[in-house]
Amino acid sequence: MSDRVLPRVIALNEDFLLDKAANRLWDSEVIADDTSTFAPLWWFVGAHGGAGTTTLATLLAPAGDAGHSWPVHEENRVCVVVAKASVPSLEKAHQVLLQGQQQVETVDVIGVVVVAETPGKYPNLVKNKIDVLRPLTTVWELEYLSDLRLVEVDKLAMWLPGDVVDTTRRGRKVSVIERVPVSVARLGEEIVAAVLGDDFMVDVPGELGFSSNKEDKEGEE
Repeated sequence: MSDRVLPRVIALNEDFLLDKAANRLWDSEVIADDTSTFAPLWWFVGAHGGAGTTTLATLLAPAGDAGHSWPVHEENRVCVVVAKASVPSLEKAHQVLLQGQQQVETVDVIGVVVVAETPGKYPNLVKNKIDVLRPLTTVWELEYLSDLRLVEVDKLAMWLPGDVVDTTRRGRKVSVIERVPVSVARLGEEIVAAVLGDDFMVDVPGELGFSSNKEDKEGEE
């Protein structure tokens, strides 16, 4: 029997909850061999304004940007909640996660991405908020990437499944215009693996700047 902690049904704060998208977010004619026309494999859903959904969806080609709504009309309705690493943002992420798990039956929320706002370690209060989320879902922690503040979003490089991840010191110094940061590429590989399961195998060594509790959760099941 799994030891996973199931979210209990609690009264959610309506001020933090997201609306369902009124219409389809993706309406593009599919063109063979043109991955930019393929429907997103999953959607980044922002728990609050400025969470980083647009940036992440630009960097990771299989992802879509749902903004602050649930993509209930899409072909693929797998969702990953995104929040900054602050106490108020993580409180909203907690509420949005529970909303997706308990109230929006047509979506499948597979995890939360916590995006660092500053370099260095988190304050204890932030760590505690993240620990509250871990029993409920997979939590991916993404390091602070200062270079993303220097480039327009539409100029960023894009990662595709199967792209070689250069983990060398030289590779880490390549501009975000030329190559997606290692920590973001690792995030993309883990999310794709979570969505596709055994159809997509991840074999990238652990890197500073990225962590998740995915392996721990699998061990509990």
